Amino acid sequence: MPSEVSICNMALQKLGNEAITALSEDSKRARACNLYYDINRDAILAAFPWNGCVKRARLARLAEEPEWGFSYKYQLPADCLRVLRAFDDESAGEDDTYEITYQVESRELLTDATEVYVKYIKREEDPNKYSPLLIEAMACRLAVQLVYNLAASTTLREQAFQEYDLVLREARKTDGREGTTRQKRQLSSWLEGRRGGAVPDLDY
Repeated sequence: MPSEVSICNMALQKLGNEAITALSEDSKRARACNLYYDINRDAILAAFPWNGCVKRARLARLAEEPEWGFSYKYQLPADCLRVLRAFDDESAGEDDTYEITYQVESRELLTDATEVYVKYIKREEDPNKYSPLLIEAMACRLAVQLVYNLAASTTLREQAFQEYDLVLREARKTDGREGTTRQKRQLSSWLEGRRGGAVPDLDY
């Protein structure tokens, strides 16, 4: 089963370093991993709506109102890394009809809507919720960050970054196939009408 330590050890292996047994271990390798792991995890999760890290919630309205620009403030969930979409009706699904205008400031969502339902990227700390390719991408990104602490090699850092970029592209492509996007449905319907029949699956 994947763990924080196993992801760190994957990164260390890419740099030719020995494995660690725990992030609390008294070693330079463990201290470097402990320094970068959390920020590395949050950064890569926030950058893309990974299927295992997307959540929906109804927001609680705050008593304090914005100084100007919007009518209401809503508290974002503690585990929210990035808001993807916001609606004013819980039955909205992916319907643009219910999508609202909003602004995120100081961990609060500002809007004129009297009710707010959000779809957001959460801070998922359990590696068992990650896909194998996402785990590989995390390890590659962590390796890029660890280079200066453990290897001090510009060439090695460039190699690590190239591997990270390649794995990240594949991870996003694979993750994006799990579900039916509005764009894919709309384009498929249009092509079907033009061709008079079914169309093959399309990758985005």
